[in-house]
This record gives sequence, structure tokens and C-alpha cells, in this order.
Amino acid sequence: ESGYKITGMENQEQAGEPLFTEIQRPSAAVVRIVSLLMMAIFVAAFGLVPVSPWLTLTLGLMAMLFWWWIRATCLLTEVRPDGLWVRMAPFKGKLYPKPEVEGWRVHMSYPWGVARKGWAVKKSPGVTVYLSGAAAGIVVGLKGQKGLWLSSGQPEQLAKALSQAIPKER
Repeated sequence: ESGYKITGMENQEQAGEPLFTEIQRPSAAVVRIVSLLMMAIFVAAFGLVPVSPWLTLTLGLMAMLFWWWIRATCLLTEVRPDGLWVRMAPFKGKLYPKPEVEGWRVHMSYPWGVARKGWAVKKSPGVTVYLSGAAAGIVVGLKGQKGLWLSSGQPEQLAKALSQAIPKER
């Protein structure tokens, strides 16, 4: 389920609070299906193949790591007074500071340079793509002929918050 929090934009800049926060998670049904499938594979492997205790422990730890991973995955986007912050959890986030952001526009179609949909951060020369399924998004132009394609369930609100935090004076 996706969670959206669009804060009141009046006094947030002085307070240092985010003007826009969006948390996108994989569908609960997909998480359930993948978790059950992994559990079935894990149980079938033990029922069909005799394994050593060390291999059992290793496979158990791998299953728990995968279970945690799929539940921890989310795309967090915040428009802050100091710039645009993006995090594909469980990895570290990145701040794109105000002076680096040159412009943006809502882009309602899937990114052209990515062959398949999914959850990922894809990089190619000059472009970073933050994917969260097949959602619409926003294209952000950065200094130095670089850019971002950012999936968002609320691209219009994200653009509005960017306009509030980073006036297009340039």
C-alpha cells in the first residue's frame, strides 16, 4: 500500500519540515504471494533433498533475509526546504540539493530507457531512474546535463511541492 503525506506548505520552509512526503510500497498481495512462494520452495527443498544442518541453517537465514528484504522495500520521496530527498529502502537515501535542481515536469508514461518494470534504481549515463512498479512519475533536470526519473503515485502534488521549495528563478 502506498502512503502519501502532503503537509501544509505555508510555514514548513521555516520549520525545516518536508513539504511533501510519499512512501510507496510493493502491493501487499505481491508481498504475500512472493513470501508464500518462497516458503513453499523452502519446505519442498527440505522434504525432497536430505541436507546437512549447516545447509539447513544457511537456507533458513537466507529465507529470513529475503522475507525481511521484501517487507523493508519502499521508495521514500521528500521535498525538503534544502532540496529533493529520495531513498529506495533498505538502501541509503540521496539528497539532491536546491542549487542542483534546474527544473521538473510530470511525466505520465513509463521511462523509455528501461526494458522491464519493477522496483529498482537504474543508472545510465546522466540519468538515474527510481522505479516503483509501473507508476507515473516526474522528470527532474539536474545541473551538468543530468536528470532523474522518479516514480510517484502523486506526481502533480510532488511538482507542486517542488515549485514551493525551489522557485524557478533560473
